[in-house]
Amino acid sequence: MRRSDREWNAIYKHMDAGTCYVCGKPVATGSAIYGLTGAHYDCEMGSSQLDNSVKSRAPTSVATELDSRLKFLKSRGSSGRRRARAREGEGPTAQKVIAKAVAAIEKVSGAKVSDVTFWNQKGSYRGNRWDLARWGLIFCMTYEDGFSTTGDCHSWSTIGACAPASLTMVAREEMSHSYNVEPQ
Repeated sequence: MRRSDREWNAIYKHMDAGTCYVCGKPVATGSAIYGLTGAHYDCEMGSSQLDNSVKSRAPTSVATELDSRLKFLKSRGSSGRRRARAREGEGPTAQKVIAKAVAAIEKVSGAKVSDVTFWNQKGSYRGNRWDLARWGLIFCMTYEDGFSTTGDCHSWSTIGACAPASLTMVAREEMSHSYNVEPQ
């Protein structure tokens, strides 16, 4: 932006007086100055680099103005940070499916289920190309007569497919404490 002769004359008067032409305050020896005009560096950069709304307020420093603008953006949710994902099995969808599976196992087996451990098929094995269960649970079962044993269940469906549906449990023939969990 080019300055007129009139503006330069006003700037020269402030330089001779040792004051900043933007804010009118004295320019201390050793402070950061804008070499061309002799004004405070923050004032000069604030007056020439930022938009007209900033010029009308004559900020005391560019850093203060930028901080206030960043706070405004953060308050609008534009901070650029994303919410951290829940760890596997700790998200709300997984917790809902785990609770449904435990309730269905207790209903089918008549045993109390405790110490539930969630597992999920890893990485590239999750796809449709593999004949592997997608997720499952390992748990302890305690029957009314006091007998305790471990059990497990697995599902061929995704957690997302199991969450909205009710789950059915099918006991596997070869193992009495292993269940297949599928949405209805």
